[in-house]
Amino acid sequence: MPTFMETCNCRGTRPLGVIGKRYVSRPDIVGSLLKDRHVSRFIVAPTGFGKSNVAYEYANIVFGFQHVFWIRCTSPCFLRDLDAGILYSGIMSCDPNIQLAVFEDVPSMDPHRCELLSELMNSLLEIECEVVVTCTPSADTFSGLQLDRFVVHPKDLMVTDNELTIEELRGGIGEDWRDRIKPNERIACNIWGDDATFTMLRGLRDEDLPKEIKLSMLILLLGRSGMIDSLAHFVTREHIDEIASILESDYPMLGVESRTKSYSAPDVSVYDIASIFCSKMDEVLLASLYSDRDKLSSAIADWLCDDLKTSRACEVMDVYATKGGSAKWLARCGWKMLVSLDPLSCVKLHDASRRGASGLYEALSAIKAWGSYLLCDEEQAVKHARRLLRSSAARAEERICAAVLLCLIGDAPSLPEAFSFLGEGGSMELKGMDSQTLYDAVDWKKMAKFAHSDPADKPFVLQSEYALMTTSAATSSSGPTANGSGVDLSRNTFLLEIAWTLEEAISLCSDAAGRSPFFGRENVSISSGDVASVCMLAIDVLRASEDRVDLFGMLAIQAIDEISTLLPKFDPSAIDAGFETLSHRAKADLLQQREDYRRYLTSGIETKLEFQRSNPDPFRRIEVKDSGSLMKNNIPALHVDLFGGMQVRIGDELIATKMLSRKKTKLLLAMLVINRGREVSKSQIVKMLWPEGDVDTYKRNFYSVWSQLKKALSYNGSCPYLIRTQSGCRLDGRYLQSDIVRFDELCRTLLFGSENPISWEMLYSQVSEEFSEDLLPSLIGNDEIDLLRDKYRESLIDGLIATSARLNSMGEPRGALWFAREAIRRNDKREDAYIALMEAQISSNQRGGALETYFTCRRFLSEELGIDPSMKVMELYRSIIECEEVFE
Repeated sequence: MPTFMETCNCRGTRPLGVIGKRYVSRPDIVGSLLKDRHVSRFIVAPTGFGKSNVAYEYANIVFGFQHVFWIRCTSPCFLRDLDAGILYSGIMSCDPNIQLAVFEDVPSMDPHRCELLSELMNSLLEIECEVVVTCTPSADTFSGLQLDRFVVHPKDLMVTDNELTIEELRGGIGEDWRDRIKPNERIACNIWGDDATFTMLRGLRDEDLPKEIKLSMLILLLGRSGMIDSLAHFVTREHIDEIASILESDYPMLGVESRTKSYSAPDVSVYDIASIFCSKMDEVLLASLYSDRDKLSSAIADWLCDDLKTSRACEVMDVYATKGGSAKWLARCGWKMLVSLDPLSCVKLHDASRRGASGLYEALSAIKAWGSYLLCDEEQAVKHARRLLRSSAARAEERICAAVLLCLIGDAPSLPEAFSFLGEGGSMELKGMDSQTLYDAVDWKKMAKFAHSDPADKPFVLQSEYALMTTSAATSSSGPTANGSGVDLSRNTFLLEIAWTLEEAISLCSDAAGRSPFFGRENVSISSGDVASVCMLAIDVLRASEDRVDLFGMLAIQAIDEISTLLPKFDPSAIDAGFETLSHRAKADLLQQREDYRRYLTSGIETKLEFQRSNPDPFRRIEVKDSGSLMKNNIPALHVDLFGGMQVRIGDELIATKMLSRKKTKLLLAMLVINRGREVSKSQIVKMLWPEGDVDTYKRNFYSVWSQLKKALSYNGSCPYLIRTQSGCRLDGRYLQSDIVRFDELCRTLLFGSENPISWEMLYSQVSEEFSEDLLPSLIGNDEIDLLRDKYRESLIDGLIATSARLNSMGEPRGALWFAREAIRRNDKREDAYIALMEAQISSNQRGGALETYFTCRRFLSEELGIDPSMKVMELYRSIIECEEVFE
């Protein structure tokens, strides 16, 4: 059995597993290693910066791996031989003429082992052997032992503008990279590698770093951008400057800048961070200011909420906290997010944490009801509001809140009960609730009294309240607040009363709204003049808001939009353009959330359906059919275009080029698309992706490519488009739309014509624009794609020639000429294409051009094929030269 040093001896052979299939040269960094070759050179950077690639290129260019030892320090044999002191003797016994020793990925070691390794480096340098070391910043403990060493720092390994320009020319990144790729994202694995996010996160997780550093990294990744002083919420303040200095110098991808006290970390999803860092939560918890996981998660979520990152805050609670901790946090902060118009995050966290909501059912039901109402899911809103209204455990404020919602929705079965309770609520003594909830954002007792008052009196009450608000605003900088929390009670209550008044007016005066008489009232209405004045009061209050529209403003806007359809002379946009801009922005944001919520509702069905399709069961046949029918109406189509380059869209959303950057992933998708939903065996796929290797050897690599494609085509957390069975895989043809189908239809039309009249101009436009390029022109070197490309090209040329002949016989020489020229442009080595062009030129009276085409064809046949033109070509030639014109 060979010794460890014998396995490290390259002997002119490149070490396996160091670089990927794609090798990118970095000559500037390699050149810096040549400046001083008589000292040890350290390449120090986090995982993903391409340390080993640089050392590999240096060993290859300078030594060709002759007399080179590539020592993998992650091997336990390295530490064993280092402790035994036999590394140097092992190296000399294998190759006394050693010229380079590369110590790859030196791990964190205790001082004694560091001294042993430093002595080994010195011994090698004494015999004029070069030493190159790669390690992470946490493992670089040699500064006091190798005083004259040369160090390549992480910032030296960042990808430069010149390298990015070259990558753009190669087609690896888009032309917008200057705007899209931030300076701190210019790391090797992000530009040239695959699974860049997991490569970086996995490296940070596995480094032997102080717990305070790892906690700070986690916080900055979750926060994405902001001020570095935010770390004071989680670690002791006296450590912040030291932590910031370490992160700035050793981990530049986090974007820490000491000068501005800011950071700009990569945009990584909370779920990706959790998949790597969850195992380290108990470790970083010891470095935080909090005693358990729920408290730390709540503190992070509170911090994100204060920074208006409410969606990310809910995701943090979902993945890091227990269900009970998530429920408690949502009951405390859910209304804050609702008021800031983020109902989607509230509803999703409610669904994820409701099993741990012991003792919090009423509070969470109110959040779910109002959130569902904002997301246009009235069924869920009514369900939870009814339960809350009838709950004996609910407090009066919660029941009033539910009653108001039921009335706004207009749920006919619940209206009498809800309206009756509002009459009682106006005289109840309310206990008050947590100052951070919605219940102290509205004066619910006043709201109940207002709701139960006469409709005709409401406009006058609102006028007086508006006058009081204006007076209070003039005498106070903040206006009336609740418990000093900064919540404007009078404004919120006022806008809610306006929304109520307008909804009441709609139901009383319009049968077109489809509602029953409001709470059983008859012969009562609000005049159109009073309704318009109420709308103007709301517009004045909303126009004074400098920030985005909140929950109460949105309720008022929705009511104004609805009532304006019943008042022909009332146009809010004509009255105030600023209000129109403000409301449009708020409605667009809420509309996007409603669309995302619709996808969220179907995500569970998608996951179930995907499992059922992959695991067919005859006893579930009906269930699959029903689920498929439901899903077909909710899943957007997958559009894949292959001609002229691959372009993939899910619905109207373009899949980023970065998601399909790997050649194998693109080849797999192309093969599935070309087969149009038919199943392709794994052996056939593996043979196409790895034609040079054994099928059984590369089958396990197939799952990595499949996972990458599944991630790229994911929709709302799952991938409904890909189906994998034990024998093969395919695309779900129900959702696939591809230019392959359109290409085949075009070829059939060109070859045989069409029953429906189609102008040749439209056909030519389709040929010269949509299919002007070949199939996947950038994917070269794959035999199967090359054969398919030739096949499709020849099929189209056959159609072009047939169409040219057909148009010529129909007396359309101009169209025949264009199609024949297009055929020659695509392939100038086909005699039938020259014949079609000559016939079209003769019919167009282009005799000189026809002669030139003849000589070009004859020259090609003679010089390249060694044959004479066919009789058809010669007949066309004679028809040109033997034609006699009669002149008078």
